[in-house]
Amino acid sequence: MLKKLMAAVILMGLLSACGNSSTTEKKAGAESNTPAPSTSASTPASTEPAADSKDDSGTLEEKKEIPADFKTYENEQFNVSYPKSWSTYDEKQLNNPMIKAAFYDPQPTGNFTTNINVTVNADTSYTAKVIAESSAKLLEEKGEASGMSNYKQIEYKDVDHAGFKAGISTSSYTSTQTKSDIILSQLIIPAKKNTYVVSFSSTKETYDKFKDTLVKEIMDSFTIKE
Repeated sequence: MLKKLMAAVILMGLLSACGNSSTTEKKAGAESNTPAPSTSASTPASTEPAADSKDDSGTLEEKKEIPADFKTYENEQFNVSYPKSWSTYDEKQLNNPMIKAAFYDPQPTGNFTTNINVTVNADTSYTAKVIAESSAKLLEEKGEASGMSNYKQIEYKDVDHAGFKAGISTSSYTSTQTKSDIILSQLIIPAKKNTYVVSFSSTKETYDKFKDTLVKEIMDSFTIKE
C-alpha cells in the first residue's frame, strides 16, 4: 500500500512540475503538456507501517478563519481555500481518481505557474514522514525523467493538523520544461479513513515571498470531513 501512497505524492509533484498544464482556461502562449497520470514506485525494504500514524482523538472539522481575498472549494471529503483570483484545473482531464481538486494562478510572474492540488488515497497505514521521505528518495533518483531534475528534499517537519499527526515536506527541483527553480511544499495527513496530500508549487522567488503568508494560509485552511 505504501507504493500507492508514494504514487499519490509523486503524482502531485508531477502535476506541479507542469505548472499551468491541462487548465480549463489556457493563457495565451502557455505551454500545455499533460502531466503523467502515474509513476512506477518501489517500496523501500526498510520501510514499515506505523500504527500510530494518526491521532484517534483528532478531528479536522473545526472552523477556520479564511482570508477575505480567498474562496473555498468544498466536496464531501474536504474543504480548501485559495485566492479568489485563481482558476481551476479540470481534474477529469488528468485521468486519475486520486486527484480531487487543483487550482492555479492565471497570471504567473515568470514562466512557471503557481498552483495547488489535493489527492486523496484510501489508506492510512503509514506516517506522513515515511510517505514523504520514500517519495523524495525515488524522485531524487528518477525525477529528471518526469521533468524534475536535481530533486532534493530540503526539510521535513511533523505537525499537528487539528489533532492529526501530519507532516510538511518541502523540496526543491529544476523544471526541465521551463528551466525554473521550483519549491514544492506538501502537507501530508494520514487521517482516520484516508491520507490527504495538499501540494503547493511555485518558483523559489515566489515561495520565499509567500511561504509565511499565502502558503501557510492555504495549508491552514485545509479541513477534512472525517
